[in-house]
Amino acid sequence: MWVVVAVATGWLATRFMGTFARPTALTNISVAIIGGIGAGLATRGVLANLGYENLGIAGIAGALLGSCLLIFAWQALSRRQV
Repeated sequence: MWVVVAVATGWLATRFMGTFARPTALTNISVAIIGGIGAGLATRGVLANLGYENLGIAGIAGALLGSCLLIFAWQALSRRQV
């Protein structure tokens, strides 16, 4: 289930960040999927420990934020190496 959510938020994050049409689109989407899985699960875990309900929406929002942040970090690191 989280892989499907991560793929969707990864694709959406590449659209938000404007990296979808670049030559490294597959890399960006892969990085976004990894960020989405990690951040989505972390968000759900933290909020569950705090007693919040409706963890599905919070997990998706966390996955989208994590995807965007990881794409941003990936681009910053890849620009610096070139």
